Amino acid sequence: MMPLDLKETAAILREKLLNGWFLVTGNQKGIQKLENHIYTPNTDKNADFIAIMLPTFPGIKILYFGKKTKDLREHLKQLSDYEYDTLIGLEFHFAKGENFISECLFLKPEYREARIDGIVKKMLECE
Repeated sequence: MMPLDLKETAAILREKLLNGWFLVTGNQKGIQKLENHIYTPNTDKNADFIAIMLPTFPGIKILYFGKKTKDLREHLKQLSDYEYDTLIGLEFHFAKGENFISECLFLKPEYREARIDGIVKKMLECE
């Protein structure tokens, strides 16, 4: 994990979301399952999954990002090509002993930059 100041973090978040990465939020077990299945720890694939630690009061906030890869595309085969191409967020929930993706966030290309700036600002709110 990389502890960074807010300006550095904002630049990294924006760059990632504009260049083939997506935000992963929600249930920690679901996030871990995604990492283990798609971005296998202790392999080269794990370089495509990062966690950024933000200091908050009291405690920390961790933001997870995954890169869109061939393995992820196969895992998300229910998404259309357009949906996959415009994907910038996955949220995991946990119910009845199972993790599942409860929400996907997509951005149309014409709104992408402006919306990403708003998303980055919201992610950096440390409450």
